[in-house]
Amino acid sequence: MLAGGIYERTSGAAGQPLGGGYQRREPEQTVLHELVSRHAQTMLAELRDADGRGLPRYVERELVEYLRCGILAHGFARVRCTTCHDEIVVAFSCKRRGLCPSCTARRMAGTTAHLVDHVLPRAPYRQWVFTVPKALRLRLARDPAWTTWVGNLAVRAIGAWQRRVARQRGLRAPRTGAITFVQRFGGLVNLNVHFHLLIPDGVFVDDDDRLAFALHPVPTSADVVAILDRIVRRLVRRLVRRLADEARDDSVEEGVDVLAQVQAETAATWRSPQNGNRPCAVSNACARGGRVSRCTPAS
Repeated sequence: MLAGGIYERTSGAAGQPLGGGYQRREPEQTVLHELVSRHAQTMLAELRDADGRGLPRYVERELVEYLRCGILAHGFARVRCTTCHDEIVVAFSCKRRGLCPSCTARRMAGTTAHLVDHVLPRAPYRQWVFTVPKALRLRLARDPAWTTWVGNLAVRAIGAWQRRVARQRGLRAPRTGAITFVQRFGGLVNLNVHFHLLIPDGVFVDDDDRLAFALHPVPTSADVVAILDRIVRRLVRRLVRRLADEARDDSVEEGVDVLAQVQAETAATWRSPQNGNRPCAVSNACARGGRVSRCTPAS
């Protein structure tokens, strides 16, 4: 480490000049590209034989477009410098959001820059992460309306706590805000629909003709448990009603759904025996007919 907190991967690296020129990325040299190119068509054909339909078309397009992304043989743009007249070729990208690491990273960087430059007011922020039990992850993956509702439920519960704290401190008409990012996978690339919430660490209040920010104290463990308990109770009530409606609905089609089977298999991933299985508040509440006696963190 050099003075000023600058870290070097190798000795003297910080003093070296930057790498010269543009270097084309080579997705065809990556392990992911090799796996998809070798096995994607076989997997799609086997799933198609299982029910006659296979995976949805948008999934197949995602795989096909990824294999074309960044490959010069599938199209490129020629870029010419007007000063030195040097020319390079830049391969077309797929611009997809599901599989391609390059395009998703570019989208992530662009979204981040937009939020910082044009959306987020100057204030300290806290990241809240809300996850759900495995039994509910599959429902969220299959039903976008449920995903939206659960994400909004978490935002409203945290906002209600923030406003309550603000009123206890004598602040009138406090305002809150949040940005929600839905992530659909876990660390093992398993199906794990969960929510990352970016929320100001306080509230905004009217100060003459402008908004002023009032910083909140750090939430305690008791505060987090109270917020989670509020979310779980409302979630269980809606889930119990939905299960009852589905049980009475005779129009629900039963048959082989390959995508649902694949999602269910990816949601049930291997777990270390040392971690064990923690109790699930939502599942326990459903077993008790929708009554939640205490809040238990979900696994």
